[in-house]
Amino acid sequence: MNIQEPVSEDLFSDAWTNSSTLKEDDLLRQRVEEVFKSKYLRAVLSARNEQEESRAWYGFYYWLTVPTTSRKPFQIPENVADKIIESLRFSLINSASKGKNSVT
Repeated sequence: MNIQEPVSEDLFSDAWTNSSTLKEDDLLRQRVEEVFKSKYLRAVLSARNEQEESRAWYGFYYWLTVPTTSRKPFQIPENVADKIIESLRFSLINSASKGKNSVT
């Protein structure tokens, strides 16, 4: 993907609306967005090839769908996680093609 500049928060707002859990819980949505930006997005943007990028997206998918734990008190259904990731990928690709890159 290799987007060097930060991506604005507005790019991600549509993705989170794919999940009623994230849509209804502001704190949870903020936490998911924070983890995505700090860990998975950085991995996607620094991927050197398609395989590394796919691994980063799968890592985020797995984190979303893994059952609830004491450190992660939610579980997103697989079909919803697919929609979230599809929306995030679309937003990043669309942003890159428009030259509006800015990841925080």
